[in-house]
Amino acid sequence: MLLPDATRRGEIKFVVARSLPYNARMLIVMGLLFMGFGIQIYGYLFLGAAFLLAATVLSIVRGYSNVPGQLKGKREWRVGNHDQLRTIVKIAEQSKRWDQSLLDITCLRGFLVLAAAVIGITVACIGLFILSQDDLMHALVLDTAVLLLPHWLTGVRRILTNAPLTTKVEQLLSIVSYWEAHPEPGETLTPQIEFRTDGAGEVPTDAKLIMGLPELGDTFPGLQVQVVLNNVQGSDFPYVYCVLVAKPKLNMLKKIKLDAAQGTVLEPKHQGDVDIIVVRQQTTKTSGYHTKPAKVLAIFHLARAMARQLLD
Repeated sequence: MLLPDATRRGEIKFVVARSLPYNARMLIVMGLLFMGFGIQIYGYLFLGAAFLLAATVLSIVRGYSNVPGQLKGKREWRVGNHDQLRTIVKIAEQSKRWDQSLLDITCLRGFLVLAAAVIGITVACIGLFILSQDDLMHALVLDTAVLLLPHWLTGVRRILTNAPLTTKVEQLLSIVSYWEAHPEPGETLTPQIEFRTDGAGEVPTDAKLIMGLPELGDTFPGLQVQVVLNNVQGSDFPYVYCVLVAKPKLNMLKKIKLDAAQGTVLEPKHQGDVDIIVVRQQTTKTSGYHTKPAKVLAIFHLARAMARQLLD
């Protein structure tokens, strides 16, 4: 078992003697290891292995987890900021790195280390057999099985992942970067983040962008940038679209010139008590449901230009 940072030791759930303090546990484990190897040096292979097994059992953990209990509370949209979106992606990347453990066979790194250990031990055993060192060969195989194998089977790390949200946020951040690099006067670009909340805490579950034109006041609720995911054979493909929303008194459907490039669809309509124009990528029965990065920016650029016509 690799020793964790002192601040994270509370996350470790041991199988045996759960209430035993961490430092005391480590001292006992080290003592058992020294005794086990010492006894084996004097020729008592299996008796020493029993002490090694006791050390292993005392150090076995149920695994590591940063997954909270399932939240079943209400969903709530809140105004956010660009840094919050970046934090969502950053945490996702950190979680992936944390999930890569040398003693977790469910990840590639752990599997490769186990495979390398098996190959190395096999080669060593062949060498010891050729040299007629049967006792050392037996000790190597037995001690390896007792000391290492249980940790590879139990040291599984489980992480809280939200790949769909991360995929959505990455698309939104590409638009944020474009907007920051190409500023226009009189605009705001504000994220809205949906959270699921209950007594156990809260987690973000969805996100979108709202580009506002404060000069128009409440007659223009904003240009919304939204992302839906189309799942194909287990992979999520983002479909990004924009929606201009205005109150009827702004007369948006008559003021804005509807001129879309090939492959882009404009859908003006009156919905409820507002006028809307949807700007999206054209789709067919079999294609168009994945908005590529260049098309994402093209759709936002067009929707933004259409919204700015309302300022004229």
